[in-house]
Amino acid sequence: MQEAPQSGLSIPWHAENAVCTLEEEGAFAFKLCEDRIVRKLAKEARGYVYAKEKDYVGKHHVRQDLSAFRAFPPESPFLRLRDTIASLLNAEFATLCRYPFSTPLHLDDLVLQRYPKGSSGISPHKDGLSMGNLVCVLVLAGTGDFTLCDDREGSNPRVIQAPPGHMILMRAPGFLGKNEQPFHFLANITKERCTFGLRQRIRAEQHSA
Repeated sequence: MQEAPQSGLSIPWHAENAVCTLEEEGAFAFKLCEDRIVRKLAKEARGYVYAKEKDYVGKHHVRQDLSAFRAFPPESPFLRLRDTIASLLNAEFATLCRYPFSTPLHLDDLVLQRYPKGSSGISPHKDGLSMGNLVCVLVLAGTGDFTLCDDREGSNPRVIQAPPGHMILMRAPGFLGKNEQPFHFLANITKERCTFGLRQRIRAEQHSA
């Protein structure tokens, strides 16, 4: 377990348990931020100008209904947040006898995503081979069901409960030396949802398999 009390962030799990859960389930969620911190972050996120994403992406025509922001200014608190999260994660995973990632964990792909109330979310997909090791998604505001499934039809859905202040961790290529990625989708957005995504770019852009 790692804490950064001055930042209001903490990791309430041990690396051994996290690795086992990611290997067996593909993803899990935990409370990362104190309520006062997530409220400040949500307010900051609302001040940015978002661009509508394409309705369909990749060779499998994954459907999505969201807007995104990526041009973080140097003074953005989200850059400091990224550094704190990376520090906490690296410190925890460094306690293991076997490091679980194929390359050092370095979260260099950042995005804020906003889904309007009633959005169709994102249809079942994998994130693609351009991102590696670990996918991190911090929920800042709103509702929505982040759901693991078995295929592009959404079979055997398993909802990962993650209200605001919770972070979702999902395995990516390079985790335990494998290229396995879970299918997942987002649905049931009954209140505008905003998330902060942190990923690690490891190769040229490749669409999901």
